[in-house]
Amino acid sequence: LLNLLVVVAGLGLLASAGWAAGDVALGKRIYREGILTSGQELSAVSIQGVSLRGEKAACSACHRRSGFGGSEGYKPIRPISGRYLFQDVNAPRPGLFRGAAKGPGMRPAYDAQTLARLLSTGIDAAGRKLDEMMPRYQLGGADLDHLTAYLKTLSIAPDPGVTETT
Repeated sequence: LLNLLVVVAGLGLLASAGWAAGDVALGKRIYREGILTSGQELSAVSIQGVSLRGEKAACSACHRRSGFGGSEGYKPIRPISGRYLFQDVNAPRPGLFRGAAKGPGMRPAYDAQTLARLLSTGIDAAGRKLDEMMPRYQLGGADLDHLTAYLKTLSIAPDPGVTETT
């Protein structure tokens, strides 16, 4: 029931932000497996022109299934859960994101145009260039809508029942 409420809330956020409603299941497949709506593998170009395909190009390869991010060596991999992407970066967030919130000033919430630009060029919603570790993608409108629908379902907090000891 909680997952259903999160999905419904995410779809409401999509509609209120002027996004086309995407299919969460198709977005999940892009995010986790690197498989596009067409059934073809997602492709991207990473640092120094390295080509990535399929699961290696999938968002979860770096940002994890949870969307909480992590690190690669000394470089932070930012969280990309729905509330993190689709609200201003300086908006209040739980302690989980405090380390990732540090940086060169405010970043506005992403919209359809700025998210597409981020994925294709590595330029964030504030117009700043991201680290070259972030792969560059060419996603069609429908695939972007599906991916966005799924991202909006990702939580900003651990699942209920998960504690330091359980």
